[in-house]
Amino acid sequence: MLKINVESSRSKRVVQVFHRDGQCGEAQHHIPGRSGNFGEFMVTIGLGTPETKVTLYINTHSDLSFLQCQPCQPCHPQYGSVFNPKKSTSYSTIPYNSPQCSMVKTEFPTISSPTGTCIYNGSYNNTIYNMGYLSKDKLTTAHRQSFADFIFGCSQFVDEYDLAAGVLSLGRGNNISFVHQTATKYDGRFSYCLPTTGSSNGFLAFGKDSADDNLTKFTPLVTNTDYPIKYFVDIISIAVGGRTLNICPSVFGKPGNTQIDSIARYTSLQPKAYKALSLEFKRQMIKNYGYKKAPAFHGILDTCFLTTGHDNITAPTVSFTFSGNVEVHLQVSQTLYAINSDQSCLTFVANTDPTDYAIFGTTQQRTFEVVFDVGREKLGFRPNSCT
Repeated sequence: MLKINVESSRSKRVVQVFHRDGQCGEAQHHIPGRSGNFGEFMVTIGLGTPETKVTLYINTHSDLSFLQCQPCQPCHPQYGSVFNPKKSTSYSTIPYNSPQCSMVKTEFPTISSPTGTCIYNGSYNNTIYNMGYLSKDKLTTAHRQSFADFIFGCSQFVDEYDLAAGVLSLGRGNNISFVHQTATKYDGRFSYCLPTTGSSNGFLAFGKDSADDNLTKFTPLVTNTDYPIKYFVDIISIAVGGRTLNICPSVFGKPGNTQIDSIARYTSLQPKAYKALSLEFKRQMIKNYGYKKAPAFHGILDTCFLTTGHDNITAPTVSFTFSGNVEVHLQVSQTLYAINSDQSCLTFVANTDPTDYAIFGTTQQRTFEVVFDVGREKLGFRPNSCT
């Protein structure tokens, strides 16, 4: 069982590597975090021979891991050195006519270089945001566990990902995902625990572990054929303060109605589900807890309360029931965001399109160990696994 540093991009968070038995492992390079636009949480791994330490966002809805490489056009600032493939004796590119190049096409268009190398080319509205060579090299994790021919994208041009070099992709789609490439060693299983504050510990873990206990509750993973890379589960009901909301099951949509995501900060719900949650939460906050309504925050969070004079903010528990009677009870820090000392807002938003699936965001996942058991097609929640 392996655990890797996880730190937030939103604060200066330093986290250690731990074994499952709680013993401190080999120290990793400690790096500062900063406010992030792409994602929430980052890890540090080693790449190449000799290895270069690279810091990557974790992303559960993509398959191809990629990072900024020399020669960059241009190079954007990042933690540590930009990976230079010419200095790695174990680096090589992958041919265009290979099965691996074909797999990349599910995410990025590919073309052949003049020498027959696979080039991926991601663009949006005719603007390139990620382009480079499909490559393989030695990847080294904590405690010196290594993978000799890890497939990744070596990007000569890539959008800036704050100070991260790129993305460690943990999608479930195909054999180029980190999860599938390491399945022989880790059995297609990983978990993470996202901490709540800048001084807290979190982790990203791979393999079978102590989360196999009666504290971990598993719900089935559902395959959404429209988005095979992503992880989906089913919301059955939502409760506020023990009161189950009157939401028709059809509001949540077809099976696989909710994505579990490592990027989205707030949980987004179908408009009718969000309205029911907002109204009941507001009713209980005003009637049972004595708060007054406050203006919306930047038009994003619209269920807000005045908290002036409240040293400790209290609120009703929001609970989700997933398929298999799996109940997830959220703490105040997972349901309210303190804008300042005078205002706090509910950390849920409504989808613009009522037919869109819901997304269970990182704010609501914090302190849970979220266990992705891809091989057995189930996802687990273990409460109070980090702080």
